[in-house]
Amino acid sequence: MPSKFVIFVKSIARKWFIFVIIIILIIALIGWIGWKDLSVAIIVTIIFIVLLVLSYIPKIYFSQKLKKFMFNYYRIEDKTIAKELGRTLSDVQEKMFNMRCLH
Repeated sequence: MPSKFVIFVKSIARKWFIFVIIIILIIALIGWIGWKDLSVAIIVTIIFIVLLVLSYIPKIYFSQKLKKFMFNYYRIEDKTIAKELGRTLSDVQEKMFNMRCLH
């Protein structure tokens, strides 16, 4: 059973988007009240958007690679796909399940 610390860290990791929005709003509020300037909040927002877009690139790349690999065969096992693509079995199973639900 995972410790309380691990559960706490995982819950923060799931809600990171909310934390970032709160941080941006705090920076914007301090900048607006203190300096009458929102440039710091704008810069932080741009950096956040760039990091968000970059975080989706590996997921999209893996999805495309998995689809291409799967459509070359009539039947294939998830263990074989995980071995060929160098991914964990749970990642492959989750992605295959999501593909099945979407089609």
